Parts: sequence; structure tokens; C-alpha cells
Amino acid sequence: MNKCPMIGDRVRYPGRVHVGPCVGVVTEIYPEYVWDEAREHCTWELEPEREWSVAVKPDALPTPWCYPGRDCFAPAVKDLRRA
Repeated sequence: MNKCPMIGDRVRYPGRVHVGPCVGVVTEIYPEYVWDEAREHCTWELEPEREWSVAVKPDALPTPWCYPGRDCFAPAVKDLRRA
């Protein structure tokens, strides 16, 4: 996705090494800010939405699942598809 989904939107995650493929609901949005290497701090300028992360609560925990005791994970927006 290039545009950040809204809270409550259903999304599809294709899966990676630590979290398998799944479909779930967006529960939080985490904007990413530009990191200023020269000054070693974050500026208030936002990264493009595709670089943000969102919390996704899967309908069913996928295999593999590397977050024991948790029911959600935070992939990058660019790794998601609309469900």
C-alpha cells in the first residue's frame, strides 16, 4: 500500500520470516518521522505514509508467530494489501 489504512480497515499481510501470511484489522497507526543524521534527532517532518507502521490484529495467529503473549504486530504500510 502507498496510503496508510484507517483504524478498523481489513488488511492482508503476505508473511515474512517472523510472521506468516494473515488477514487482520488495523488497530493503531504509527507515523514515521524523518531522522536527521547530522543532528542525531528526529524532526517533525513526516516520512511518506508507505514508510509508516500500523498495528494489525490477525483474525487467527499465523505460523510462524514470534510474539508470544501478544495478539498483534506492526508491519510497515508498504508491506500490506487491502483485504
